[in-house]
Amino acid sequence: MNHEVSYAVSGLSCSSCVDAITKKLTASQGVEGVRIELVSGGLSTVAVSSVRPIDDEQIREAIDDAGFDVVDVQTAVSS
Repeated sequence: MNHEVSYAVSGLSCSSCVDAITKKLTASQGVEGVRIELVSGGLSTVAVSSVRPIDDEQIREAIDDAGFDVVDVQTAVSS
């Protein structure tokens, strides 16, 4: 079963921002994939996929450590 949770994240403006978040998240235990829809000047979507559910706080901390703010959790999908 795959799990995916999407986060609305503020502060992303370029590919370096995307790279910073991707690097932090892929280093997090359990993260299988990261997909980011960049919206410069708005809320970007960061989707994190895993085989098992990942602690929400772990993901929020990784995004915060990369220098960005989680505004909201958008979706949680299991397949």
